[in-house]
Amino acid sequence: MYLRSLLLISIAFFSAECRNLVPRPGFHLPSRGADFVPNIIGGEVAVEGQFPHQVALFDNLLGIKFFSCGGSIISSKYVITAAHCVVGQLPSLMYIRAGEQDLLVKSENEQELRALTLIPHPNFDYNDYSNDIAIIEINGEFEFNENVQPIALPPLGEEVSEGTNCRVSGWGTTIEGGPVARQLHYVDVPYVSDETCADLYANDNPVISSMLCAGIKGKDACQGDSGGPMICNNGTLDGVVSWGIGCALEGYPGVYTQVSHFREFIHEHTGL
Repeated sequence: MYLRSLLLISIAFFSAECRNLVPRPGFHLPSRGADFVPNIIGGEVAVEGQFPHQVALFDNLLGIKFFSCGGSIISSKYVITAAHCVVGQLPSLMYIRAGEQDLLVKSENEQELRALTLIPHPNFDYNDYSNDIAIIEINGEFEFNENVQPIALPPLGEEVSEGTNCRVSGWGTTIEGGPVARQLHYVDVPYVSDETCADLYANDNPVISSMLCAGIKGKDACQGDSGGPMICNNGTLDGVVSWGIGCALEGYPGVYTQVSHFREFIHEHTGL
């Protein structure tokens, strides 16, 4: 089953690459003992505790944990991530690590729990990355402290205003196709309107109302950032890293799942 899940991911990558679409999960690199380079593109190193809602997802293959995606804590038992990070995966082989800053250094601030249930949106489509959101139910509960905290959710239907700068965090690559970052990074990216973003991607992939765009040349999320948070309004979880064409290319902002469009889905499965 696990090998099948890896095959499904490989097929999805092949399908996406045929039209230059790039989903943004990691490359299953070991969480300890490997060589990493900085960083999320155009970003800075985060200080410990700066993003207490941020988690790292790991897949367990033959007893070795491999980093795959990011995510956000929304309660002691639930995490939000991208659907393409969990489709085809076994919850018993997925671990969620909170309080993480450096993937190579074990910290006393880390809390690691196994997934209990993986809940991708039922209408997620790998062809166009619509409805690219998932809920992970944790086997156990995170203990909240200054380094591990939930992030608030936006109101149903809330939109991001023109001129807003958004903040994205993760362990994504410095260049498209490169290794993931060792340390957690963040970058501030300008919001791009739905109309502008749809025009930019008109010949590549539909950008629909439940998606959110942000980024400029030289500043963007990239592979390894998938599922991670984008914060725009009042410190709420406004976006989930989803897809793009390349990374930080001129004329191609990053595309995110807009969380405010999925409040009913989240409430149905978490009560939040």
